[in-house]
Amino acid sequence: MSQLNSLRPENTDAAPTRDPAHIVRTALADLSNGRVAEAVALFADRFIFEDHALGLTFTDRRRLGEYFERALELCPDATVEVTSVLEIGEQVIAEWRLTGTENVVFWRQLHLPIVVAGISSVRVENGRIASWSDFYDGARARRASLAASFVDWVES
Repeated sequence: MSQLNSLRPENTDAAPTRDPAHIVRTALADLSNGRVAEAVALFADRFIFEDHALGLTFTDRRRLGEYFERALELCPDATVEVTSVLEIGEQVIAEWRLTGTENVVFWRQLHLPIVVAGISSVRVENGRIASWSDFYDGARARRASLAASFVDWVES
C-alpha cells in the first residue's frame, strides 16, 4: 500500500494533475486510506457514480461521501490494491483487488474475510472524474448490508 500512499502529493500548493490514470489511482488510494473527502473532491460538479454489483447510482457528492463512509464503517480494514491500469485518452480502466474483514452478528460476532477482484471504468474530463462505474462479484464482496443502507437513496 505504500506505493498507493505516495500518489497523493504532500504539497497541497502544487498544481493538480490532469493525468486521468493518476487521478483514478489517487482516488482509489484515498479511499483505501480512509480519506473520503479527498476522494470525493476529485469528482466533477456533475458526475455519475455507479456500483453495478449493488445496483446503486449517485450523482450527489454528499451522498457519494456517505456511501464511502458507510462502506468503511462496515469494513474498517478494507484496502484496495490496484493491479493494472489501462488509459485511453480520458477513459481509464483500473483493475483492483479489495481485501478486508466484514464484522457481522449472526448469533455471535463473526469476522468474515473479504477478497474480491473488480474493475472501475472511469471517464475524466478537465482533470475531474465525470463518471465512475464499478463492476465486481457482489456476492463475494458481501456488501448486502451496504446496499441496504442506501435502498431509499437510489437516484433515477
